[in-house]
Amino acid sequence: MGRKRKSLPGHYCWCCGRRRPNEQFSGRGHRKHVCKDCMKLGKEELAYRQHLRHIDRLLNWDGIVRRKNRAVFERYLSHPDARVRAYASKVRDHSEQRRQELRELFEAERLEEEQYEQYVAGLEREAYAHDEERSHADQDLEENPF
Repeated sequence: MGRKRKSLPGHYCWCCGRRRPNEQFSGRGHRKHVCKDCMKLGKEELAYRQHLRHIDRLLNWDGIVRRKNRAVFERYLSHPDARVRAYASKVRDHSEQRRQELRELFEAERLEEEQYEQYVAGLEREAYAHDEERSHADQDLEENPF
């Protein structure tokens, strides 16, 4: 039987990203996972932070908007809140830049692989030609040993 995992004390607040003791949460805060300090921020600020979390969830580890999530992401570019729109456009620019970098990297790898294959094919042709010359020389020696 495996060892029991040690649970961490308190709760996690999604808004500030900290693990806080139980005393830092109100009755509703436990259910919403929002600490008392973050509850004081106001509904607009909480909604803004929640939208930022949703946008960040649409990204992969490279910071690129996943293809299947692009339609959802486009809605944030036309969001009523200007701060959300600004963050979404900044994320879009970063995503496009990162996608372009990856495209260039893949293209460089493809070209390098083609050059390597051409190099190997050239070596094989040279080896085949060298073997042909050697076999002709061996035949000449067999016919005329002197």
